[in-house]
Order: sequence, then C-alpha cells, then structure tokens
Amino acid sequence: MDERQFDTLVRGLATGTSRRTGIRLLAGAGAALLGLARGRDSRVLARHGTAGPGDPCRTNGQCVGADAPLVCDWNGYGNGTNCCTYEGNRCGFDAACCGTALCIGGYCASQSPSNCTGVGCACSTGTYSPCDYGLSCCAIYPGMAGGAGVCQYGC
Repeated sequence: MDERQFDTLVRGLATGTSRRTGIRLLAGAGAALLGLARGRDSRVLARHGTAGPGDPCRTNGQCVGADAPLVCDWNGYGNGTNCCTYEGNRCGFDAACCGTALCIGGYCASQSPSNCTGVGCACSTGTYSPCDYGLSCCAIYPGMAGGAGVCQYGC
C-alpha cells in the first residue's frame, strides 16, 4: 500500500463515521481480539463435573466416571493431566488408565499381564485372595473400594 492509497483509506474512514459508530467499532474489535486471545485450548474447556475418562482436566472434581473412580493425573496422553483411573479399576480404552497402565480385558493393568502375587506386586482391593498366603492387598488410596493396591505383609 503506497502513501496515496493509505491517505484515501484514512479519509474514507474519518469522514463517514460518527463518534457513536466509531466507539461501537472499537468495542467490537476489542471483544473479537479478546476472544482470539483466549483460544480454544481443550484444557481451558474442561469444566467442573464434565470431564470423562481420558479428557483433559485440572482437578479431581472435574472427573466423573460411571463405573470407576476417576482422578486428574498423568496418563501418558497429551501434554498435561487427564481424567483416568488406577490399576485394578474398570476401563474402556488405554487413555482411561493412569500412568503407564493399559486397559487389558476391561481393567487397568500394568503393561504386561503377569501372575505376580508376592510382596510389592500390584493388586485390586476388594477381590478374593489377590496376594500370596499371609499377604494383604493394601490400598494405595485408602477408602477407595475396588481400587489399586500393593501386596504387603500388613497395611
């Protein structure tokens, strides 16, 4: 754009606009810029009580699951935290499981299914005899029935 075109454009804008219309245009432009600045980041869209398994989240209170307790934690998918559940809980797909666990047979489990039942092995609380004789399945998060646990001599 050369000087002559710029001058013509500025004169056209200045002569045909009242103060009231100018204020409206500025307000509209400001609102449009504000909307663009906010963006459409999916982490911003997660609202309280509306995030399901695998969805981005910021707090545990945003995560709602039908058949498994969900928490807001790292699950290996995306750049931040997502709603997921721990080993031993029901799932429908891998992104619904926290950490490096995978959805194997409808339950979150370590990456390779194993028959580990000794001290330090993962177990699911509330199941019949998940650990070797004399060991107890101690909940990682006490009070969460059917949640992830670890086989130990005593809780």
